[in-house]
Amino acid sequence: MYMKYFRDFGDVYVLWVGTSPFVFIGSAEAAQPLLSSSAFIEKSAEYKLLEKWLGTGLVTSKGEKWHQRRKLLTPSFHFKLLESFIQPASSCSDVLVQLLRKEVDREEFDVTEYIKLVAVDIIAETAMGYHLNAQLNARCDFIKAINTLSAISQKRFMTPWLKVDSIYNLTSYAKQEDEACNVVHQLRDTIVKGRRETRESSKQESNPKEQGKIRLSLLDFMMENNMSDEDIGEEVDTFMFAGHDTVATVVSWSLFVLAQHKTVQEKILEEFAAVSASTENPFSVGSINKLEYLDRCVKEVMRLYTPVPLIARTANVPLKINDYYLPEGTRILTILHAIHMDPKHHADPTSFNPDRFLSENTADKHPFSYVPFSAGSRNCIGQKYAMLVVKIILIKILEAYELSTTMRSTDLKMYAELVLINEGGIKISLEER
Repeated sequence: MYMKYFRDFGDVYVLWVGTSPFVFIGSAEAAQPLLSSSAFIEKSAEYKLLEKWLGTGLVTSKGEKWHQRRKLLTPSFHFKLLESFIQPASSCSDVLVQLLRKEVDREEFDVTEYIKLVAVDIIAETAMGYHLNAQLNARCDFIKAINTLSAISQKRFMTPWLKVDSIYNLTSYAKQEDEACNVVHQLRDTIVKGRRETRESSKQESNPKEQGKIRLSLLDFMMENNMSDEDIGEEVDTFMFAGHDTVATVVSWSLFVLAQHKTVQEKILEEFAAVSASTENPFSVGSINKLEYLDRCVKEVMRLYTPVPLIARTANVPLKINDYYLPEGTRILTILHAIHMDPKHHADPTSFNPDRFLSENTADKHPFSYVPFSAGSRNCIGQKYAMLVVKIILIKILEAYELSTTMRSTDLKMYAELVLINEGGIKISLEER
């Protein structure tokens, strides 16, 4: 719908939802003054609807709390920690490869549920230091709860009367939200409790070398910085959601695109083989960063199918966008998907072309023409983590299987919840290599 409005009305338009005006932005030029300034980092009031689920963690917090929390957590995503994430991410991906074997040489199947489970296992194992084992235990209750919460949140965002708590609490949605939150928060409490016990048993270990074997996680970092239990809980909820949902979305859309391009699959494998031949450890941050063609492919997938297709902000001060003056308090929705499909910056925008991201083709690009992880000070704190994990999962799958699909972009019925989803999932078929 919003793409049609951009075609009809230009790259800035206003849409009234009940009595509330929302300004929609759909170009790099219009987005720049908003995303480049630290004056406009406050999330839209609609994010408050997520607080029963996520509390006031990095996604939903604002003001001084957000500044302090971001400053505290940013150093935790350093190179050494990312390097330590590779082994568990690789092991979880190996489990996925084994589970996918039952789909070989069969009809097309929806791959998204498989990918969500491996992404949950990886975020739990890496960022939380907790062995969830969702894939082997078919731990779908958490995934189902996340899906429910995402759908209800989007419904409330777009339905004026559901934003009124006194009305919303009378609906079946409120009961569903409570039940889903209980599932998510029980897992959160289990993860935090389990990690505390692991840390305590490590402290009691008499051998200092054994004490040092515990692999540090983001959760350890939070505990060591004396964050309160409530603050830790908010961030565990936030990272368990954002850390798995974004990764799962990018991997799923990547599989859809790669399944249509077998020559691209082969080029990715050839590049990985070349890098592997020149290093003792092909699964290291340094080695994975050398996979330039794979990097371009993933970036192009995120341009075509932007994982988080829009972001919402509130103007803390008056703002000028193009020739429009927006008063303080204006709610602004930046449609990242529209920016990525703008032919002014991306020739033949509906075509898959990884070479758009060759250095010679990006040198003169508008700095806000490609923003899959948002931009400015409120960009995604875990984007390096996400790219690393996405590449590991894709390499593992492609090493084992050749992908194909009869689906095409014209078959898609995409819609946005908190991430970009296709109605009916993403269906591919596998052939063993």
